[in-house]
Amino acid sequence: MGGGCGRVEEPWNRHVGYRELYRRLDLVRAGLKARTARVDALTEEDAAEVLRGLGECVDAMHAAGGDVPDRPSEDAV
Repeated sequence: MGGGCGRVEEPWNRHVGYRELYRRLDLVRAGLKARTARVDALTEEDAAEVLRGLGECVDAMHAAGGDVPDRPSEDAV
């Protein structure tokens, strides 16, 4: 009769693991919501300035001669 405890322990451990995953997912969602709010608050001029700066940064990386891909690989996402 000692094997009965394992039947309860395994689902409990799975529950605890899922609870941790959901906690992490909630943190990711909150971070994404905050970043989205910041982007939504940008004016057209702010957005244009950010894009110019990003373009200059990419151009500088290409000029430095590094092996910089035009797009991130699917693995990086």
